[in-house]
Amino acid sequence: MTIKRDTVLDGWKEFYEPNKKFSRFQKKIVITSVFSFGFIIMILGGTFHFQRIGTVQPILKEHTAANIFRINLVYTPEITTKLKTRKDKESILKARFSLELVSHDEKTKVNQKMHLIANQLKQKLQTYAAMDLTKTKGIENLRKELLTKINKIISPIRVNQVFIKDFIIH
Repeated sequence: MTIKRDTVLDGWKEFYEPNKKFSRFQKKIVITSVFSFGFIIMILGGTFHFQRIGTVQPILKEHTAANIFRINLVYTPEITTKLKTRKDKESILKARFSLELVSHDEKTKVNQKMHLIANQLKQKLQTYAAMDLTKTKGIENLRKELLTKINKIISPIRVNQVFIKDFIIH
C-alpha cells in the first residue's frame, strides 16, 4: 500500500484551502491595511511630485530672462511713499521698477546714479493720487513720465523702457 502525501506542508494548508472563510475581524484588518498602504503611497508620491516642482527653475526669473534674451536691466530699490489723497484717508505706495538700458556697459554708470533716480521717482510718485494709479491709462502715463524723468537724470545714457516690477497701494 502506498500512502499519498500532499506536497503542501500541514501548517500551510489553511492558506491553500479555498473553502476557508475569513472572520470579520480579519477582513477589516486586510481592508484597513490595503487602504493605509495606498494612502501612504499617495502621500509619498505627492511629496516627491511637489518637491520636484519646487526645484524646477522658472524660465521667467528676472536674471534668467535678462540673460537669455540679452536684455540689459537695472533694478531700482523699493520706493515707499505717501500718495495724494483726501484728508480722512491715507494711501501708501510701495513700488520697484526695472530699467531697460541700450547697452550692457551702461549698467555701472546707472547704478552709480541710482540714489538720484530713486529720489526723483519718489518725488514724482508723491504727486499722484491713488485713484490715478488704479487705472491702466494712469499707470501708462506714469511709466512715460518716469522714462522722461530718468533719461534727464542720466542724460548721456538712454533708458529704453521702464518696467513696473512691484506696485502695491495700501
